[in-house]
Amino acid sequence: MTIWENNISQIRTILTSFKNKVVSKKVKKTHVSVLQSLCLVILKTAIAYPVVSVHCYRLVDAILLMIGRSERQNIVLNTLMNVTQFINENYPETELQIWHYNLLGSYLSSKPRKKVLGELLLMIQSANTLSNDVLLLCPFVKKDFAQNKRIWNVVKSQYCIQAKVSLSDKPIGIENSRWFPILLELYQYARKMQVKKHQKDRHAFKKEIMNFFQDRKTGKISYNKLGVFKLMFKVDD
Repeated sequence: MTIWENNISQIRTILTSFKNKVVSKKVKKTHVSVLQSLCLVILKTAIAYPVVSVHCYRLVDAILLMIGRSERQNIVLNTLMNVTQFINENYPETELQIWHYNLLGSYLSSKPRKKVLGELLLMIQSANTLSNDVLLLCPFVKKDFAQNKRIWNVVKSQYCIQAKVSLSDKPIGIENSRWFPILLELYQYARKMQVKKHQKDRHAFKKEIMNFFQDRKTGKISYNKLGVFKLMFKVDD
């Protein structure tokens, strides 16, 4: 057992203390290269000792929130993205992987985020049995119809495969399945969509998503459609 493993509780305390100082703005902004090096050290700590990965990623999250957008992109692109493949290969279906994709989805700009999302969707389709795929996808639902449609197509396809129903059929019961969190994210996007009459693909997407949660006659949310989740979630209508 190494010195690190003997001091896990102290490491957690140090990481949390540092994160709290960053959040309370008691840490001064410094050159982006210094912050990039610091984030790399923190990520290496998370990878070497996954037991403290949540604390590590919370600290990186706090640092990213503290700095400017251009500096943030620099760190995310040159630090987080560089270890993504390693994490997928060595730490699949872990909290570490969930936190990693949460930061990528939250902080990447549009173009690299589309690239990461495309790779993630391919990974989900090829694996077909990931238990945390829903949580990996949720941060990638943005105000972007094309990307949200890609997410929905894969989610619907995976549900139909797992439920052993035809893709041409309506995915009945998906709102009561493990895919509910991503469906809820898509619903909150769809209900705010501004759709013009000639945009048939957008209208079809919005109608399909909204029908899982709303009464077709009144247009109001129908909580009985939330199934087992109705006591855990409340969507403002």
